[in-house]
Amino acid sequence: MGSFRANQNLFPLKSESIMPYAFLWNPLCQQCRIICLVTDLIQGTTHWIKLNPVNYFVSFVPVHVNLPAILLADAAAFAGILLLLLIPTLFISRVDPAETVKTE
Repeated sequence: MGSFRANQNLFPLKSESIMPYAFLWNPLCQQCRIICLVTDLIQGTTHWIKLNPVNYFVSFVPVHVNLPAILLADAAAFAGILLLLLIPTLFISRVDPAETVKTE
């Protein structure tokens, strides 16, 4: 019974060690981040997306890249995914293996 309880933590621990690699080196995620950062850099320096100042009160789309906010969003997503992975293990911990295999 003790090994069952120890093994139930294996999935969240393994996923916790894999998730940072998925966040940092996921090709789709990296492509999106690169495209967004390049677009923001170009817009911030050249103001290539123009707006009608009468309707929007500004003549271009203002861009501000807040790196701490981006890192905070990544950390919140990491914590949220870990929480969602831990919820099923809480239910699994209530299951008694001897009771589930028992036949009548």
